[in-house]
Amino acid sequence: MLHSGGDRGSHFTGVRNGWTKLIEDLGLQYEFVGARQIEEGKLTRNEYRVLILPQSLAVSAREVDQLRQFVQAGGDLDRGLPCCNHERART
Repeated sequence: MLHSGGDRGSHFTGVRNGWTKLIEDLGLQYEFVGARQIEEGKLTRNEYRVLILPQSLAVSAREVDQLRQFVQAGGDLDRGLPCCNHERART
């Protein structure tokens, strides 16, 4: 498992590290999931309850389909927006 800290060379890395630190501080576990894993249906196997997509600018059509299925099955999708703009995705 990766832990927060380490490479601090970019804004993306800082955002990722902020999320991982928050999750670790809450005593929760996390796993990084890649686009290919999402497209192959990993989210729809009931292994995850929440998916956080901070700094995600684009996803493929197949990912969108899988994300919809994940949310329709009760999963929570967090786009990682600031609290004042936070939206909970439900279809």
